[in-house]
Amino acid sequence: MALVPSGAHISIAMCTYQAERFLVPQLDSILAQSHKNFAIYVFDDCSDDATCSIISHYKQVHPNIHLSVNLLRLGFLKNFEQAISMLSGKEGYIALCDQDDVWHEAKLTLCLQALESLEKKHSQKPALAHSDLRLIDTAGKCTHDSFFDYKQLALPKEKSLAKILGYNGVMGNTLLMNNQLAKLALPFPESLKYHDYWLALVNEAFGVRATLNQQLTDYRIHTDNASENRILIGKTKKRPQLPFMADNRAETLDYLLTNFELKKDDKEVVMAFCDYLNLNRNKLSLVILLLRYGFLRNQWRYRLRVFRRLIFGLYE
Repeated sequence: MALVPSGAHISIAMCTYQAERFLVPQLDSILAQSHKNFAIYVFDDCSDDATCSIISHYKQVHPNIHLSVNLLRLGFLKNFEQAISMLSGKEGYIALCDQDDVWHEAKLTLCLQALESLEKKHSQKPALAHSDLRLIDTAGKCTHDSFFDYKQLALPKEKSLAKILGYNGVMGNTLLMNNQLAKLALPFPESLKYHDYWLALVNEAFGVRATLNQQLTDYRIHTDNASENRILIGKTKKRPQLPFMADNRAETLDYLLTNFELKKDDKEVVMAFCDYLNLNRNKLSLVILLLRYGFLRNQWRYRLRVFRRLIFGLYE
């Protein structure tokens, strides 16, 4: 019999900047959640549009909405780090929230059910639950039914540090985590580019994960959102890069190796991935390494393109 989620409290960390365009649908979708025991903590990064006015209006009707305005602009990464730090001492769980998405009604309920099921089996461990997404455009029209299918992602249910190191698949705007993970993952490495990559990585090494294949968030793709170039398909005249080379991952993983005590097998996987990022082996050895650990997605056409770039130097 499926575990019925408790009435546990969830602190929702919403980081905003110039959010007036899409903020109302996001707030409305959160307030319509089937799980009702939550509070929304908005951390605004010095917006000068109507963002704070909109939130202040909602606060008058909904006392579970709280607003904090940064004195100086932090950028989205540091703003999320601040938000997680401030919420990690509160009872319950932490959900991360973008300013321009739309949550499906059962999002918190299903993620909480999955997370509490994990904790029942793995008490006191860091844990997160995340889900698939739909992609929508500026008008809210669905452009792709499944983010996982669109990006050709297939995270296994069991632990797979190699997959998280490579294509990851854990998007922060679907993420619900416990306090053990929040505290372990702080502070973020200075080199970090995306907070969800770090949270997923630390959790995969030391905790447990639940991946839900349901689409529980509508992820709005537009030219102003911080993650745009991770999602949008765009042709470029530049020579293509090798996968994972543009996100400061080598520096981030050096921080992980220096500041965390990894299990022997996990350390081997991380160091192998670093060898690829730094091109520390000959080209044939790197191809074998990518195949051995499964850092790349399973599609052979994709893999062949990567191997061709790597072997013949067809990259920046």
